[in-house]
Amino acid sequence: MDGYEATKQIKARIAGDRSKMDTKIIALTASSFEREQAIHQAVPYDDFLRKPIREVDFFELMVKHIGVRYIYAEMERPEKLEIKNLQAELTALPPELLTKLEQAALDIDIEMINELLSEIHSHNSALARQLRALANEFRYDEIASLIQVRNEK
Repeated sequence: MDGYEATKQIKARIAGDRSKMDTKIIALTASSFEREQAIHQAVPYDDFLRKPIREVDFFELMVKHIGVRYIYAEMERPEKLEIKNLQAELTALPPELLTKLEQAALDIDIEMINELLSEIHSHNSALARQLRALANEFRYDEIASLIQVRNEK
């Protein structure tokens, strides 16, 4: 059974049971936007996310659909370097390290990102702090973009 059929069956089962009416289903998809729209109209899920997902988007949907509230700890924010400075600092890192970090950021592989940031710390602690600040804010797309722009030069 695929996800669409499972969603239909789950929604059909809870339709008559008021105690389960608050059940929400969020689809995770890699399909094209046009296909998503057609599927969204045909399948009764409550919302969807397109891959690759950012954790912050997932958390926002939980707030929207089930009213979850988050309490965030204050994080120490390092001094922000300008984007040009970050890109300049990236040039000093081994290219294979940057390639791995870019792929981990695109895949949203948090565990690998953390490992690579620890390795970057041994090369350049200030740069590692800046990249970790981006990762802590779920800005994996920005990390990947910094590396891509650096590689284009």
